[in-house]
Amino acid sequence: MRHGIPAPWLPRRRCKEVRLIWLNLGHAGLWALQIPALLAAGAYDGAPLNISPPLRNGTYYVVTGGANVFVNQHAFAPVAKYAMDITRLNGAGISAAGLFPGDLNKYAIYHDDIIAPCSGEVISAEGRVPNRTPLDPDSSDTRGGNHGVIYCEGTSVHLAHMDPGSVMVGAVRGRHADFRSAAKQGPLVSVPLLIDGRFLIKGDSFTHGG
Repeated sequence: MRHGIPAPWLPRRRCKEVRLIWLNLGHAGLWALQIPALLAAGAYDGAPLNISPPLRNGTYYVVTGGANVFVNQHAFAPVAKYAMDITRLNGAGISAAGLFPGDLNKYAIYHDDIIAPCSGEVISAEGRVPNRTPLDPDSSDTRGGNHGVIYCEGTSVHLAHMDPGSVMVGAVRGRHADFRSAAKQGPLVSVPLLIDGRFLIKGDSFTHGG
């Protein structure tokens, strides 16, 4: 007996149950710390640019996107703070046949049409970069492989990764054909993008019939 409590009801020190309890409490604590950031993922700064969907004839899923690094890996770079990675979902609701397959034809988005999301002037285009798989990126490429930049409403919209199976849509204030080179001359202002009036974050989807 210890202070009137039967000994069998007291777990032994460092027993399996106690360790599991502390592990679960730790996981819960980590999630609790992320909740405010996740709730703020849709809170962007500055005036947004409303564009049309850059893809058509399918259901598309936002792989990365939002206002902070918890939902958007691009948010680490100020020039691409509001960039998005978008993929297409097939009839089964998945983006590819297999986990990161080496055959690009197994990606639902491969060979989809990319359409201009706004009216403007094409100020940069590249279509000669060889295809690569998502797990074999070109670390020296700073412009997103095959891409196009459209200048509309005082904003440069950069559509990239056209063939490899995903599309990155990003925008910065001003006229910039090469985001990375311009960034060396001074900070660029990343512009929040609304697709048909919605600020999409990681996990969101949209359907667009062309």
